[in-house]
Amino acid sequence: MCCARHGCFVPNSLVDLFKGEQQKNVDFLFLQALRIIGIEIEQGVMLIYNIVCQYIIHLLDRIGVHLPTGLTIERAIDHLHVHAHKDDCFYQFITTFIPGAAICAGQILESLWSNLNAISPTVRTATLPHRAEMLDDHCCDSNHKKMLAMTETLCSRHVTATATVSKSDAYFLNISSTVDAATQVAWEAEVKAAEANRAGNVQSMDVYAARVDDRLGVDMASASASSTASAAAPGSPIELWMEYALVVEETQIDIQDRVRRLGAHPDQDNLQLVERKRQTLTAMLVKLKRLQDNARVNGLSAGYEPAVEDNEGRFDEIGESPDDADANANADGDARGQHARDSRQDLAAVEREVLTLPSNGNVAGDMGELEIRERVKQARRHINRLRDLIADISFQYSHVIRNAPRKSNRTAAQKRVKALHNDLSFNARIYARCRSRLMTLRCDEEILRVFRVLTREDLKASTEVLRPNEQGSSSVKLSWIWRTGRYHLFRPNEEAGADAESHAENVRHPDDADADPATLLEFKHVHWLRARALNHRWHEEVVLVTYEMQWTVRYFLHQCKQWQEGADDPDVSAGARSYAVRQVRRWRQFANGADLVFTRTTDHYLSPLHNQ
Repeated sequence: MCCARHGCFVPNSLVDLFKGEQQKNVDFLFLQALRIIGIEIEQGVMLIYNIVCQYIIHLLDRIGVHLPTGLTIERAIDHLHVHAHKDDCFYQFITTFIPGAAICAGQILESLWSNLNAISPTVRTATLPHRAEMLDDHCCDSNHKKMLAMTETLCSRHVTATATVSKSDAYFLNISSTVDAATQVAWEAEVKAAEANRAGNVQSMDVYAARVDDRLGVDMASASASSTASAAAPGSPIELWMEYALVVEETQIDIQDRVRRLGAHPDQDNLQLVERKRQTLTAMLVKLKRLQDNARVNGLSAGYEPAVEDNEGRFDEIGESPDDADANANADGDARGQHARDSRQDLAAVEREVLTLPSNGNVAGDMGELEIRERVKQARRHINRLRDLIADISFQYSHVIRNAPRKSNRTAAQKRVKALHNDLSFNARIYARCRSRLMTLRCDEEILRVFRVLTREDLKASTEVLRPNEQGSSSVKLSWIWRTGRYHLFRPNEEAGADAESHAENVRHPDDADADPATLLEFKHVHWLRARALNHRWHEEVVLVTYEMQWTVRYFLHQCKQWQEGADDPDVSAGARSYAVRQVRRWRQFANGADLVFTRTTDHYLSPLHNQ
């Protein structure tokens, strides 16, 4: 366990975590840290743990009798792990929303472990007492080095905090200027009440969440309940058939993409890979036929016209920018165009076989509602995958390719990007197929308002997605795929099935003048609350760093006093007294130097040397 402010270890507070991080180990660690540090009841303590949302539930039942009476325990999750939790954990446990937390590094232990790895071969074969002593010695040595460098650290943090506070103030005032005073007073009272009740009820922090109904979920639930012809219980034969049919369809698209990318002169390895995938698909089609028979779904052999995809390669070679994408598409289009056209005309290939689905018009009976429900799940799944791929591509460009120290690293990253682009094209095509089938099935207009037309512009890699918490991000207009899952209003004259060009013109940012008032107000509400929280944390950081400057000088003076008492002891030897006098001089120099630097850094610093 260590301090989240500067990463100082708590002595004698290292434990071996058994498989699964048993809570009894963390309980012992927590009690040991409280005993050694000597926390005052009035101070309270904030425990930052990556699974504190579960750990804290029965904490008092386990070790409540060993805790100081009246001790307030704030619980928090670091920024690294909180995004892997459900959304409620973000609002309830993120340090940014906790009053008094300032700016702390909740996952600083990750960086400290690397320094202890050097001694791991030595302590691995040691006895338990020897291992504990060695680890404590190295931890205390790390703490000593941090204290000696604390002067430079605090000055740097104060400069950063002061500069960021001015930017945070300007950003918060800019957002506040768009909201009337009465609304701000109501929001302020609401968030203050939530912060006051947080210790007893963390659910009160859900005020930071966007209060927008998931209209899609409501509509789909009602649609499923009202469907009498095609309602299927989860796990029923008809639902298993439908789910597997979509899996087979995705496999067909995968093979089609691989065939299209073979080029005019494919190599033997790629041809064999395609052939193996075709054999796998053939077996899948046999299984699909068996599931269809078990579900008693009757297919039509004639009298229907399956939907045909116009441009299968429209998402190929998505570049870092639209210009790059167009250049790549034009460069490769001539070389692969003829092969792609020949592939599309090969209707006898197994990947071109028309599946028995309501959207293909070859199913007897009304089963459209069932496919709509499964298509919605499919669309959500692939939109999430598209977001992950775009973020990964953006990271490869911004952090790997541009910063590659050698050509080999750059080449490896470019290969990785090419593979990601192929995966991106595959998922984009599946989503486009899914949306076209939803339109064929005449699904509810609300669904098409959430799952919009996907264009090449929507798939551009952007470094903005890697900095979601940067100030001013509310004014950045990213693609609609980063805002799915909630209800988004279009302009009144927008048609759900409009083409890509008209859709791109009608996509609106919440700041547009004709936005829905409730949506616009909630948009401002969320950004106002988070801007307020971040602004308060940075103001707390300035105050706390200023106090830490005083505490640092007082610590140096305390060490000076301790060594002075040792030097004045008449029972010590002459050599020990000489060493103590040198330590007194040394710590006095640290105190004087730190005091001088802090005085020059900020006018708010109160010197302990001049106010003793």
